[in-house]
Amino acid sequence: MYVLQNCEEVSPFLQKYMDNQALTSNETDYSDFPDWFQARVFELCAEKKATDELISLAVGPDKVAKLYPMIMVNGFRFHTRARALGKKTQNSGVLVKGDDLDTAKEYYGVLDHIYELSYMGNRKVYLFKCAWWDVSLLGRGYKIDKYDFISVNTHCSLKTNEPFVLASQAEQVFYVNDIVDEDWLIVVKTSPRDLFNMPDEDVVGRDEQGEAYQQSRTELNVQTNDEIDDDITVTLHRVDIDPENIILTSNDVQRGKRGVQRGQRGVRKDSSDVEDNDTDVDDNNTDVDEDYI
Repeated sequence: MYVLQNCEEVSPFLQKYMDNQALTSNETDYSDFPDWFQARVFELCAEKKATDELISLAVGPDKVAKLYPMIMVNGFRFHTRARALGKKTQNSGVLVKGDDLDTAKEYYGVLDHIYELSYMGNRKVYLFKCAWWDVSLLGRGYKIDKYDFISVNTHCSLKTNEPFVLASQAEQVFYVNDIVDEDWLIVVKTSPRDLFNMPDEDVVGRDEQGEAYQQSRTELNVQTNDEIDDDITVTLHRVDIDPENIILTSNDVQRGKRGVQRGQRGVRKDSSDVEDNDTDVDDNNTDVDEDYI
């Protein structure tokens, strides 16, 4: 029912249903609206006046819904409360603006579940089920300090039978513990990812005559692009000497190995170039400092 109440395509039908209800009762009962809406759309479908969106909404979603722990929507990354446990980051705060009575009203809550509803034509609708704070009374459910920061009372939960909102309606907030009042949380609003405040008109970089602005040339003690070679080649061999081609045999390889081994032993035995105050190294000394290992 919440999906139907928040779809622009359904608004004319919902208004007509409310008008009919007002003629018979003082209170509007929406329990019969899905069936009434389906019947009206099928009549339009018989006349070939119904769109595919209306037909899919009238038929309703599949009986099986998918549940997700996270979602990216409106530039925000949302995590459910369960997924956010144990993490250093906080992505489960939800803000929804306004309702039919007060469009400036803001509601704050914590995301519990993310549902995916599937309709005909591979159409998807995502719903957030949240736990909401009661912000109906200023001073009791929420308060505003002198810096215009809003705080919510954690002991005042909103009692409602409609905890759902469309994912497209949600914005993200963070909650910070109030060090003065332990039962309150300070609401910190955030901006979507990759969203920048741009000027309404392209007036930056132009003077009064409408000419493009250009900064005066400044002489710096640096190389310009013209002074730097475009292609820089790094080689691992000398290019000023022609290489010599040789053919290695198996004996040459074995002699090379023995030469390397003798060279290694010679480094330890030859102490003619070592200063007197250096420590001599004994080939037969097999003691090894265990702490070093």
